[in-house]
Amino acid sequence: MPYRINSSPMRRLRSYARSHIHAHHPLPLRWVERTIMAISWPFGALVDTVYHLRMEQEHPENSLLFRGGKMLALALFENVPPAEYHYFRLQHPERSRFACDYLYWNEITLLKLLNDRNGADNQDVQDKSRFAEICRSHDLPSIPTLAIYQDGRQTYPDAPFIPDQPALWVKDLAESQRSGAGQWTWQDGNYHAPNGMVASAEAIAASWRKRNCIVQPLVRNHPDLDSLSDGTLADLRIVTGIDRKGEVRMITHDITLPWGGFSKRPKSVLGKLDDDGRIVRTLYPDGRAAERHPDTGALFSEAIVPFWREARELVLEAHRKAFSRFVFLGWDVAITSDGPVLIETNSGPGFSHHQLLDDLPLGQTVFPSIACGYFEKGEKCA
Repeated sequence: MPYRINSSPMRRLRSYARSHIHAHHPLPLRWVERTIMAISWPFGALVDTVYHLRMEQEHPENSLLFRGGKMLALALFENVPPAEYHYFRLQHPERSRFACDYLYWNEITLLKLLNDRNGADNQDVQDKSRFAEICRSHDLPSIPTLAIYQDGRQTYPDAPFIPDQPALWVKDLAESQRSGAGQWTWQDGNYHAPNGMVASAEAIAASWRKRNCIVQPLVRNHPDLDSLSDGTLADLRIVTGIDRKGEVRMITHDITLPWGGFSKRPKSVLGKLDDDGRIVRTLYPDGRAAERHPDTGALFSEAIVPFWREARELVLEAHRKAFSRFVFLGWDVAITSDGPVLIETNSGPGFSHHQLLDDLPLGQTVFPSIACGYFEKGEKCA
């Protein structure tokens, strides 16, 4: 993809990333790769522009050719995927001039490049059992592990596990928090799921052997968050970055407020917090404004998230002490009655909804200066 290089931190970061991605290839192969990219990117951008132009309904006074030309120009010269042109409302001139400062979905491999260069092992965060063990070894509060099943057998604990806890949460080992997840509650001698399924402790333990999953006690929200949730966790999502000197910074955050009942395809409202934990901005993931919780009717602007300061301190400490090989991490944190608890972390956090909620491109945060520090020596990327 063609990039322009100037004083913009994000443009310089893209230039570094492009150079290092192909640096280990022989020179002739790099020429071939650049030639293919130079030919294929404009063609792909044109096709994608034509496809997404039908969504361009603002400013109808401008011709279709003008609107399509603007979308294509941003794709060619600023690496803006036409699919995200509308998401970040780049049809507005006051926003399009900052188009180069966003991090787009097609650039997320940059995070893997940085982590690989820094010697990170992605299984430390991808494998939920390994993540839990690392947290335990560093005395970081996290959701405890009751049992782990992998490749048709129970790998933890050593003794056969038959649950007797009042409530359980089961999720796939190598996926996100709600992927393949299930909630079970003990009642009248059996475990009950929200979808009406009923099973004995022995039966559900036998079913787990057919999956690669981790079993944990069900964690409840802090009571102050009950009106902001459908009963599932209203978790904080905090992105942190660590520079070459070992200093960890918070880059962005949101709180995910679930609604609509438990589902494998959960619905949520995203909230932005101020320094005191007050929710100051709320959006649906598609960018629509939200004032009240769709299920409870609670007014978001009146809510204050407890333990917000402690949650921030927890993820900064966890990144510095236990996961310093990862340059950027996206943390999921539960807020319980006893304080914040780590749920999981991800080495490739999705930045699109953060940039939308913040109404601020990632390039205008400390993100590019941290990232550039791993590519250059002595020179600042800002």
